[in-house]
Amino acid sequence: METLDEMKIAANKSTPSVTAEQAETARLRAEIARLQGLVAAKRPLKFQVGQKGGVSVYNLGRFPVTLFYGQWKRLLKAAVELEIFIDEQYEQGKLATKDGDEQYA
Repeated sequence: METLDEMKIAANKSTPSVTAEQAETARLRAEIARLQGLVAAKRPLKFQVGQKGGVSVYNLGRFPVTLFYGQWKRLLKAAVELEIFIDEQYEQGKLATKDGDEQYA
């Protein structure tokens, strides 16, 4: 029959240490969070008309962007000007970026 010390030694040889398991768990959780961020950044834009007639765009960020018809038309007419302005500000380092923004730069 094995002694208590012999059983402890056998158990230590057959299973990895708790700290190694904890480190691996932390690494895997970090990887999952990183991958979830990539998936969230690549979600397609979704458009929806609300009860009050506003058009909302989803998956741009945490909250939807909602404008009414006339506001969207004005914004779309200024799209080229807006893109030039954004590019200039980006080049000057004035814009905050989020993960995934680099694909548009």
